[in-house]
Amino acid sequence: MVDREQRSRRSFLLEGGAVLGVAGSVNELAVDLLTTRRIWKRDLDINGLDSSPTVVDATAYISGSSLYAVSANDGAVLWEFDEASGSGASAPAYSNGTVYYGSLDQTLYAVSANDGSLEWSYEADARLDQSSPTVADGTVYVGSGHGDGSLYAIDAETGVLRWRDYVGDSVGAPVIHDDRVYVGTYTSGLHAVSIENGERLWRVDRADYGTTPTVVDGTVYATSDDTVLYAVDAETGEELWAHDNSNINTPGSSPTVHEGVAYVGSGGFLYAIDTETGEVRWNSLISERSIDTSPTVAGETVYVGSDEGICYAVDAQTGSVSWEVSLGGLPRLWGNSPWINSSPIVVGGVLFFGASDGALYAFDTETDADSVGSRVVHGSLNHHHAWAGEPGRWFGFNREIRWSTPAVGLAGLGTYGFYRRRSKQASVRSPAGDDGAETDANRVSDAEEQSAPDSDDCDDNNDDSSIIEERQSEGAELLKKAHTAKETANFNEATDAYTEALTQFQAALSGVDSGDTEIRSEIEESIEVTREELESIEARERQRTELIELLNTAERSFQVGIVAYTQNREILARIRFRQARSAFKEATELLESSDGDLLSPPVEVNVQPGRELVSTALSELPVIPEAETVALADAGIENLNDLESSEEAPWLPTVVETVVDEETTNERVTTILTLLSWWNDTDSYEFDTTAAVSRRREQADYGFTRSS
Repeated sequence: MVDREQRSRRSFLLEGGAVLGVAGSVNELAVDLLTTRRIWKRDLDINGLDSSPTVVDATAYISGSSLYAVSANDGAVLWEFDEASGSGASAPAYSNGTVYYGSLDQTLYAVSANDGSLEWSYEADARLDQSSPTVADGTVYVGSGHGDGSLYAIDAETGVLRWRDYVGDSVGAPVIHDDRVYVGTYTSGLHAVSIENGERLWRVDRADYGTTPTVVDGTVYATSDDTVLYAVDAETGEELWAHDNSNINTPGSSPTVHEGVAYVGSGGFLYAIDTETGEVRWNSLISERSIDTSPTVAGETVYVGSDEGICYAVDAQTGSVSWEVSLGGLPRLWGNSPWINSSPIVVGGVLFFGASDGALYAFDTETDADSVGSRVVHGSLNHHHAWAGEPGRWFGFNREIRWSTPAVGLAGLGTYGFYRRRSKQASVRSPAGDDGAETDANRVSDAEEQSAPDSDDCDDNNDDSSIIEERQSEGAELLKKAHTAKETANFNEATDAYTEALTQFQAALSGVDSGDTEIRSEIEESIEVTREELESIEARERQRTELIELLNTAERSFQVGIVAYTQNREILARIRFRQARSAFKEATELLESSDGDLLSPPVEVNVQPGRELVSTALSELPVIPEAETVALADAGIENLNDLESSEEAPWLPTVVETVVDEETTNERVTTILTLLSWWNDTDSYEFDTTAAVSRRREQADYGFTRSS
């Protein structure tokens, strides 16, 4: 291991919004005079960089002949791990302070993110330099190629093999979703295996899938060597749709999905494909050569690199190129340019990628956006802080990394720097040299600075008991206020009161003489109790936020499924009902596992428009035959609001049961009427009990079964 920088990588993070100025040569640390967007360039590897960078905690990790840790602030090399005997394109995965990557020497390495020291290594039976590892719930998953064709599951802490199963040679990254691992191979198709033991659950062998698949809302999206983007059911492997990319080129680009659109490259084209229907929203011929990188979405822009050495910023709505950066300068000189096989990522408005010239680049997007989309959500291929915050889960990271970009002119160099902006409830990392754990002092440092007594008072009356008692009294009153707010389900007010109470107790403690152990012990106990209660309510609020997101997604999918079924679009209905069922199930499990009542106050979800029925009058719905509408009208049912839904299976509204008993309607119309009894004609829907959420899951399952 080559330690090129003795400084901790954390010393490059600037607290409280301070900006680190960077000055250097035009070649490395200055703005590129030809493009005006380049922040820095760092030459790393004479063999080139095909690996995709992972950016966490203001550090970019990328592999080549070595594994490199590079400051995202200025491109300085923090450390280099050079103990591997082979290079590769394996994108590093970061989890809990450890960086994992595979090498040509058939070895998976676990390296300390703090100093680049080796934690453990695992030797496989074939090269691991092309399949990027994925970490989830304490396990590293990586595929091998060139004859071995095994998928390995290795303990992330010890390096001990948990299981191994043959799937075929793979060059993409495994994707973890729920209790399954999805992996594409270029010798034996697309596989879904059990996360517990590697048992094969299904296999799609229509073609070979040498890229990284992605999973969203119960659907797996994967590109194949026959230039087709497939959408298959994540549970069964059943094909939902397939889009042929015009046989332009064998794709090396993996898809990423964001807000109902799959973005993928093929040949020189970038495609945007509707995930529900498989229809092309737009396709753009943006490159004169091949696109072998995987797109990333940040804000309203899709970023993708090409073999001609150009990285493109493409409008996500229209497919038009907003701007581009050329490694060969402007105008395009692609014949003399490095090529880009490194999939880009955006963090805090900064675009990172490597190139065949062995350099890692950072470009200013002039936004504050972070990469989003399914690749980031699942931590596959490459990722950033939003995924690395809590291994095995995809939400809950409270820190935001942003980029400060003062005005830059061609005549001079600008100053750039990362700063860490801590949210109100964010955890604070320990200082440089520590192991990264939270400390009591750090967690209240901001509050101390804002609320401590004036310096003159501290100098003259540091041990004045009246000041200490006053702080304790104020803290106790704030605790009472917090308890009252918590009991009345005013959790935001409770959080504020707990935080202020913690500030007062800490300020009181700072004025107590070190020898006064009794009073110090009393205040420290108050601090500990306050902190525990604050952490509990913060955890509850994180769970509630996750619940709201799940229920919003679930109810929207459910309502779209209803309309789709009435329009005879059964494939779309099945997809939407399955998505709703999955999200409602996850919401139910979250409610049942939570210590607090997450539905107090009730959760009101926003049901967006765009799922319109032609009318709410049953007689004006063409899907319901006239004979049935007449029979329903005779029973007093003329509008959707007249259909009173049933609270339990088999779900038929009471009046519909009467019509069925008279054998005046058929099963499909019965299903439509049942679904329409759940249709919501307002823009919101309220969930107030776990039973209501569970019932909705059962209703979504009914819709899925009837549309299958």
